Parts: sequence; structure tokens; C-alpha cells
Amino acid sequence: MKIDISSQVSNHQLTIRIAGHFTFLAHGEFRKSFQGLLNEQIAEVTLDFAGLDYIDSSALGLLLTLRAAAEKLPRKIRIINSPPKVKGILKIANFERLFDIA
Repeated sequence: MKIDISSQVSNHQLTIRIAGHFTFLAHGEFRKSFQGLLNEQIAEVTLDFAGLDYIDSSALGLLLTLRAAAEKLPRKIRIINSPPKVKGILKIANFERLFDIA
């Protein structure tokens, strides 16, 4: 149950790539990945789930934490490349109302 989280900033956009199993065990690493959100140069956050094969309810809570931080600034959050299984979980949780899911 490995998780790999990486982030990079390019053209005023913070991209966070999450691969593997996204659970509460990743909370520290995930929080570190969006600390750059506080940078006023960041206009948008993109979460790339291309390598994500599992997401649990506590990870959904972590996404809500990111959303709360982004709303205060305000920053737009977009989720891209979700595998069908992950996209289904996001849909069941009504996350399409909270995030821009491509």
C-alpha cells in the first residue's frame, strides 16, 4: 500500500501528482505537497490522479482540507486523470459539486 506524492509549480499552477493507495497514512506528505499554495504566485491547483489506484474516505477528508485552504486564498482546484474506479468514488461522494473534475 505505497503512496507517491509529488508536486511542482509551473506557470502559476501547482500540480500535485498522487499515485498508489491514497489513505490517511499519506496525510503528512499530502499536506506538505500543498504548502506552496500559500504562495501568492499560485493561481490554480491541479490534482493529477493518473497513477491513483485506491482512495478511501479519510483521503477524501484530506481533499476537503486542501479545498478549505484554497478557498481562503481563493484558489481554483481541478482534478484530472482519475481512473474509473476513483472517479466513481468521487462521484458517489458528490465531489463534482466541490471540485472541477475533468
